Amino acid sequence: MLALVCTILSGAGYEVERASSGAEAVQEATQLGRLDLLLADVVMPGISGRELADTLRKTRPELYMSGYADDGVLRQRALGEGVELLDKPILPEPLLERVARVMAGV
Repeated sequence: MLALVCTILSGAGYEVERASSGAEAVQEATQLGRLDLLLADVVMPGISGRELADTLRKTRPELYMSGYADDGVLRQRALGEGVELLDKPILPEPLLERVARVMAGV
C-alpha cells in the first residue's frame, strides 16, 4: 500500500517522503524540518497515525487512511472531529483529489 500511494503521489508531481513506521516517520520529518502534509495510516507499527500527528504537530494539514473507515468509533475516538479520513482500498483519482483538497485547506 505504501509503495502504491507513493507512486501515485509522485506521479502527480508531489514530492513524497516515505516511512514504514511511526518512528521512521518522526526521524524523517525531523531531518526534513518541514512537512506540507502528513498522510498516515490510522493503524501503523509502533504508534498510531494520530500519535504520529501529535508528535509532529506543526501548522500543516493531516490526512489519514484506514481500512476501518466505516467505524464511527474509530473516526471519533482515534482521530477526533473534523479530521480527513480516506477509505481503503485507495484508488488514484480519489487519493489525488483528497490530497489536493486538504492541501488547499478546503
